Amino acid sequence: MSKSMKSKVCFLLVSLTMIAFEGSTNRLSSQELSGSVSHSFKIFSQIRYNNTPKDLEEFGISPSILHPPTTFLNPLPNDPNSKGNGNVDNKIIDFVNLKTIAKNDLNSNPKTPVVLDVESWNFNPADISNSVQNFKRVISTYKSINPTAPLGFYATFPQTKYEWSNINTGEKYKKWQSVNDKLKSIIKDIQFFAASLYTRNNIVDSANWKSFAQANINECRRLNQKIPVYAYIEPQVAKTAQFLPAKYWNFELNELYKMGYDGVIIWISNKDENGTILTFAEAQKENWWKTTLNFIKEKNIKVLQ
Repeated sequence: MSKSMKSKVCFLLVSLTMIAFEGSTNRLSSQELSGSVSHSFKIFSQIRYNNTPKDLEEFGISPSILHPPTTFLNPLPNDPNSKGNGNVDNKIIDFVNLKTIAKNDLNSNPKTPVVLDVESWNFNPADISNSVQNFKRVISTYKSINPTAPLGFYATFPQTKYEWSNINTGEKYKKWQSVNDKLKSIIKDIQFFAASLYTRNNIVDSANWKSFAQANINECRRLNQKIPVYAYIEPQVAKTAQFLPAKYWNFELNELYKMGYDGVIIWISNKDENGTILTFAEAQKENWWKTTLNFIKEKNIKVLQ
């Protein structure tokens, strides 16, 4: 075959390849826009209803573990600033208990994602250095016992700033990023982000929630592109136990999916807005549960392997 003929054949092959690639790319983009492509999105359970099975994999829901502050932190003795709330009062690391829960997690399921909840260490200029060291101590202690479990912290990296209706603009946003930059030495040692995206407004404010959710994933990706970003969400209005309308719950699930979150952690207490204790059997009758199962089916979501 002559040089001229070879060149023509090569050009033809390259052209056909480019056309095929463009066609497949266009098809993929249209599928992604319609939300029909299944990516690695996961749904994790931290459902607190009475009699909730530990294994919800038959529903397409993966297990996860949450350790509240009272399980591995102790209060300051004679703390004059005590608020009577263990979540914010408990500030001293209980290394014995921390090692115990790490061992229990290792023995029960060493690959289940573990969330540690710390809500008492400040990131203001006077305290941030000490807080960073405390987080490092917690991570190193836990990992010395259970090195296999993926580890994250609830609503800590990046900091939760839901009250910023204009979170995407201004000096507050720059300050937020500046503080988050000082936490990178911790972030490199965690295996996933666990942002808190609870609906905190009695009157549902979808625009602010969406802006907040987008800002959080943008910041997580900026801080560490290599680890998953999971969002804590709740099918109730935070602190009121008022159930979200099914349509709005579906909106949150789909928006997080489209934004590129890697999954959600569904947290819900065992009470309704009237304080009535609910069982898992009753939960299955709730609209939020049915909406979740429909979402799982629609997106072909699989459990974490």
